[in-house]
Amino acid sequence: MKKAQNTSRKTPKWVSAILLVCAVGVMAGAGQYRKATGPEGSNFKLGFPQSQINEMTSKDNDNTQGHQAHHSGSGQTNELTSKAGILDMADQKWPKSWIQPGVVSFRSGFGNGVKNNSQNEYSVRFELPDFPGYYDMNSENLRSENSPLQRTFQPGQNTNLDITFRIGEQSRNQALVYDGELRAVDSKTGEIIGKTPIVIINSKLDPTGELKGRFQGTGGGGGH
Repeated sequence: MKKAQNTSRKTPKWVSAILLVCAVGVMAGAGQYRKATGPEGSNFKLGFPQSQINEMTSKDNDNTQGHQAHHSGSGQTNELTSKAGILDMADQKWPKSWIQPGVVSFRSGFGNGVKNNSQNEYSVRFELPDFPGYYDMNSENLRSENSPLQRTFQPGQNTNLDITFRIGEQSRNQALVYDGELRAVDSKTGEIIGKTPIVIINSKLDPTGELKGRFQGTGGGGGH
């Protein structure tokens, strides 16, 4: 009686070697991509209500103070002061600059960075006036696409807000891509109760370095 033959074939060693090299290459490529994009992006802070709201555009001041969010405190030591978000698209690294040249992000922090400094509950609408492109906002389990994000803040609540911008080629091929602001609007009254500058530049198209010098130190980060 013949023994049953094992019909399963072993994978040739050279095929295994090729598969191993491919797997290592994919893992290395993914790691390189994360390394290239991980440090990039820009951080901002937004505390509200701000007792004094000033217009904060580059036309107001020629120095960096013109892009610092003003916050007249209420005397609480733990209140959050707003901080501008500044991003230079020229800081994008490869392969990010090739795969996603127009996608950049701003983050307030991990679970924090946007705070209701008051002892009152607020229903807040976050707006980005006149942004020349597509964007989406995320805050915990809430998300909005190309429209204001609205959420309720309990007294003293501190949470996160992430913004992803998708900028078209025409807009990003300008030295000053966006010079605007993130606004916190009281949904009940329509009053702007807080805001912080959001600025995107492309220093590659600014040979004099004027923009880089103006915004240096007020925020920072590369495109992400």
